[in-house]
Amino acid sequence: MADNEELATDMTDRLADAQQRLVEVTGSARSSGGEVRVTVSAGGALQRLSFGQEAERLPRNQLATLIVATANKAQTQAATQVMSIVQELVGDNTAAMRFAEEQISP
Repeated sequence: MADNEELATDMTDRLADAQQRLVEVTGSARSSGGEVRVTVSAGGALQRLSFGQEAERLPRNQLATLIVATANKAQTQAATQVMSIVQELVGDNTAAMRFAEEQISP
């Protein structure tokens, strides 16, 4: 019985740690020319968007394309961090990990 309680306590602690780490995950990216900088949350939501001086010289459609591409890079970075945390929690090559990979594709 004590072993089960220790196991449950350990799992609860690991889950709490993973939850806190997931809350702190962000992904950031910068376009190659420095025109755009983007930061996203663990779920990919845009948190910050800033422009370098170089952005002023771009046509709007090109700037929009660059924003989307840079945001995608930041989202990939965040998703990779999330998957790493999940993998530590559930293990590699498990049903839970395969499910997470299906839900979050970096």
